[in-house]
Amino acid sequence: LFAVFRLHAVEPVDPGRFEKEILVPAARDATQMEVLPGGDVIFAEFWGTVKQWNVKSGEVSILGKLPTYAKGEIGLLGMAVARDFERSGHLYALFCPVAKQDTVRVSRFTVKDGKILVESESELLSWPYDTEHVFHMGGAMWMDGKGDLYIGNGDNCHYDPGLPQDTRPDRKNWDAFRSAANSRDLRGKVLRIHPKPEGGYSIPEGNLFADGKDGRPEVFAMGVRNPFRLTVDDKTGTLYFADVGPNIMPALAVKPDGYEELNATRTAGNFGWPLFVGPNEALPLYDFAAKKEGKRYDPKFSENLSPRNTGIQKLPPAKPALIWYSSLPSKRFPSVGSGGRTIMAGPVYRYDASNPSTTKLPETLDGRLFIYEWMRNWIQTVKLDTEEPELVPFLPESNLRRPIDMKIGPDGALYMIEYGDQWWENNDSRSVRVVYRRDKRAPVARISASETAGQQPRELKFD
Repeated sequence: LFAVFRLHAVEPVDPGRFEKEILVPAARDATQMEVLPGGDVIFAEFWGTVKQWNVKSGEVSILGKLPTYAKGEIGLLGMAVARDFERSGHLYALFCPVAKQDTVRVSRFTVKDGKILVESESELLSWPYDTEHVFHMGGAMWMDGKGDLYIGNGDNCHYDPGLPQDTRPDRKNWDAFRSAANSRDLRGKVLRIHPKPEGGYSIPEGNLFADGKDGRPEVFAMGVRNPFRLTVDDKTGTLYFADVGPNIMPALAVKPDGYEELNATRTAGNFGWPLFVGPNEALPLYDFAAKKEGKRYDPKFSENLSPRNTGIQKLPPAKPALIWYSSLPSKRFPSVGSGGRTIMAGPVYRYDASNPSTTKLPETLDGRLFIYEWMRNWIQTVKLDTEEPELVPFLPESNLRRPIDMKIGPDGALYMIEYGDQWWENNDSRSVRVVYRRDKRAPVARISASETAGQQPRELKFD
C-alpha cells in the first residue's frame, strides 16, 4: 500500500512587503473602529461623533453625533456593530449621556441611509459612577460571532497611590472593593450580555453570577482594574482582555509594584484586583490610617470586607494573567521593553486560504494574537500554541503614534487607529491599514544626509 502525502508550502515572508496605508489622516481623538464586510470603516471619536470611511471613494462622512457628555476619562468610550450591521444598521455605544451625566450607558442605535437615527436609541444597560475623580473608566466593546456583547468597564478609582484599598469614610474614590471586587457593582468588570432584536437583552449561559443570586448576572469577569481593549476569538471562544495596571507609589513600600496584564479565559471568573496582580502575586491589605501592611490572601481564598461592599464577602478564586510586565525590564517577556505602559489587546488572526485578497496578512501569522502598547508604541504577536506564550515583535521599525484600537478586516489586512501623541485634544488621530503586498510595490524614496542638525551656515552632503 502506498500513501500519497501533499505537503502544504507556506509562502516565505518578506518583511519589506508589509506596507502601512493611511486611510483617514485626521480625526479628533478617535478611539474605536469596526471594519464592515464590504470594507468600509466606522470609527468613534471620544467627544461623541461617529464617522465612516468609504472604501471605494476614500472619503469620510459623519454618521452622527451621539448625545455624549465628555470630561476627563468619560465620554464616548466604546463602540461595536452588530454582525448583521449591513442589514439591521444596529450600532452599540458605551457612553456617558448628556441627559444623565453621572451614569454610564450602553445603548443600541440604528444607522439608516448613512445617518445615525439618534431618536432610535434603545437603552440596554446603565450604571452610576462617582464623578469626583473620573479615572479608569475602561471602554472596550466587542460583539462575538454568537451575538454576545462584551463591555469592559474600569474600577472608577483614583490612580494615586495606585493601591485602591482605602476603606476610610472619606476615601470612597480610593476603594476598589466598592467596585472591582464588589459582585453587585458593574464597575471594574467585563460584562457580557446578549442583545435581543426587539430590544433589551438576555444573560448568556456561563456568566459568573448568571442566576443573579450572588452578584449582577451581567458580570463575566470581576476583579478588573481598567479593561481598555478586548477581543474574542470565535474559533476557540477565548476572551482576551488587556487590563491597564497600577503604579504603586514608592512611599508605600508595597511589593509587587504592579503589572500590565493580558488575560485569556474561556470561562467566567475573578481576576483578583485589588488583591492580586499579574501571575496572582498577592498585594497586602494596607492600613492607610496606620500606614502599614496587613495580611496577604491566598488567591483561592480571599475576602471583600470593605464597608462599601454590597456583594458577597468570600470572593471566587483569582485567575492569573497570561502575560504581565511592570515598568522595569521583564525577564520573562523581554521584548515588551520598559518605562510607561498601557497594554492593549488586539485580534487573533485567522488565515483564510480561500480569501482572494492579495493584501491579506501571511499564513505564518495564523492563530496569533496581536497585542500592542499605547505608551511604548509597539505591536507584537503572541504565539498561543506553545507551552508558554511567545511574543514576537511585529514591524518593529514602524513609526507608531499611540495605537489605540486594532481589527482584522474582511481583506485579511490589519486595521488600526493611531490616537495621536497627547492624551485628549488630538486633531490628528488617524486610521491606517497594514497590508502584505504580494504584487508589484510602489518605489520608496529615501534620502540621507551627512548631518541632520546644526547651526548655519553648514555644508551638507546628501545621498
